[in-house]
Amino acid sequence: MSLDPVTFVAQIVNLAILIFLLYKLLYKPLLNAIDQREQRITEQTNKARSDMLLAEEKLKELNKQAQETETKRAEIMANAMKEADALKADLENQAREEIAKKRDAWMNELDVEKSNLEAELRTMIVDNFNNFSKKALKDLADTNLETQIISVLDKKFNSLSKQEKDKIINSEKCEVVHSFDMDDVKRKAILQFLKNCLKIEEENVSFRKNDTLVCGIEVIANGNVLSWNLNEYLKLFTNTMSDSLAQMSRRVRSKD
Repeated sequence: MSLDPVTFVAQIVNLAILIFLLYKLLYKPLLNAIDQREQRITEQTNKARSDMLLAEEKLKELNKQAQETETKRAEIMANAMKEADALKADLENQAREEIAKKRDAWMNELDVEKSNLEAELRTMIVDNFNNFSKKALKDLADTNLETQIISVLDKKFNSLSKQEKDKIINSEKCEVVHSFDMDDVKRKAILQFLKNCLKIEEENVSFRKNDTLVCGIEVIANGNVLSWNLNEYLKLFTNTMSDSLAQMSRRVRSKD
């Protein structure tokens, strides 16, 4: 079988045309489609990778924010606990101080009431004893006791210094205050004492009775007083009694 050159060439041309047509119409579009698909896959892969990286960044940011939020929450809770503890301590201190103030006020009121009661009791005891003593001494006083008062005045006058005597002697006005009834005998005895010792004339002397004196007499001359009466002794005794009762009260309170 012989090979026809024209046919061979024609087949080659047909094959070339077929290859060209296949390349143009099939292979090249197929390659282009494959390239485009590969490019899309690459783009999608890159986009997915980028999205994944972005998601990871967002996740890290969210984790960081969550950690910061937790830290802030812990700080807020810790501060709140501290403030609550401080407020509790302040309220407890205020309550203790308030209770202490009320207790001190109650104790002060109790002390005042006890002091007032003790003072009233001392005053009542002293006053009652004073009144009883005055009444008893008045009932026991007699003429001889009252007469002896003049001699006591004489002794007291003689015990004064010269300067003190000069203040009383030669007084232009003299008042005699007495607690007992003044009869003529006693009046003359007193006037004689005033004239002899104080150089005071009878016309310058006045008499006045004062029941508050207990078996006593006072000679008031030039604003100076020469006196003797049992009130002086009663006052000393009652003061001593009051001091003793006060000391007794203090000892009782100290034991409480």
